[in-house]
Amino acid sequence: MHEIFSIESLDDSRLEPYRDLRHRNLTHFSQRFIAEGWSVVERLLESSFVTESVLCAPKFLEKVQAKWKQSGTIYVLPNEQFSELVGFNFHRGVLACAHRKRLLPPGEWLNEDINRPQKFLWGGVVGVQDPENFGSILRTCCGLGIDTVLVGPDCCDPYSRRVLRTSMGNSLKLRLLGAERIEEVIRDLRQRNQVQVISACLANDSVGLQEVRWQPRRLILLGNEGHGLPASVQQESDVRLKIDMQLGTDSLNVSVAAGIILHYAARLC
Repeated sequence: MHEIFSIESLDDSRLEPYRDLRHRNLTHFSQRFIAEGWSVVERLLESSFVTESVLCAPKFLEKVQAKWKQSGTIYVLPNEQFSELVGFNFHRGVLACAHRKRLLPPGEWLNEDINRPQKFLWGGVVGVQDPENFGSILRTCCGLGIDTVLVGPDCCDPYSRRVLRTSMGNSLKLRLLGAERIEEVIRDLRQRNQVQVISACLANDSVGLQEVRWQPRRLILLGNEGHGLPASVQQESDVRLKIDMQLGTDSLNVSVAAGIILHYAARLC
C-alpha cells in the first residue's frame, strides 16, 4: 500500500531529497539518487531498485499508483511549485528518490567461469566524464542486449540525473561492474577468463572493424571524450580498434563511436 501525502508548503522537511537539485548532490553521499520525468521514473518503478518515495503532480498520481507495485510514500505537489523546489525550470511533473546499488567490485565478479556463458559481449568505459555521453552509451548497450557494463576510473556518476535522463532510465536494467584498477582487471579477464579485450583508440596499430578476429567473449572499452583511453589500458588490450574515417574527419563523438562499434560486435554474437 502507498502512503499518500499532499504537500502544502515547500518548507516541508519531507521534500529535502528533492530540494535545489541543480546545486546539491546530497543523494550521492546518502547512497540515494533522483530520477526525473515519467519515462525514467516508470522504469525505476519497474526495476529491482528500492524506491524510497515519489514526488508528483496530481495528474501523475494514478500512473504512479498503478506502476508502483511495492509499498512506499507518494508526495503530491502542485505542478507549478516544482521549479521553485528543485531550483531550475522543471515541468515534467514527477520525481523519485531511490536507493543506489553499489558498483560490483572485481572480487565479486571476476573468475566466475562456472556461471558465465561461453559467449558474451560487454561494454566498458574509462574516464567518460560527460553525463550525456555516458547515458547514451548505457542506453545503446541496453538497446543492443549488452547487459553488463564495466565502469572504470574517472567516470561520471552513473546514477546522476543527467545520465539517467539521457539513458531514458534504461541504465537501471544493466549490471554495472566497478574497476578502479582497470589494468589489473583487464589482465585478469584476459588471462583467467579468456576474454578478448578491445580498446577503441587511434593507436598506430589500430585496426578496422572488419579486420578484427572476434572471439566468443569480448569486452569493448571506450575512453574519455577528449583524450581517449589511457596508454596503459591500450597496451593491456588484445586489440586496438578504430573506425575508418572519410573526408578528413579525425574522430567521432564517443557515444556515436560506441553505437557503431557495439552494434557491429553485437551482430556477431
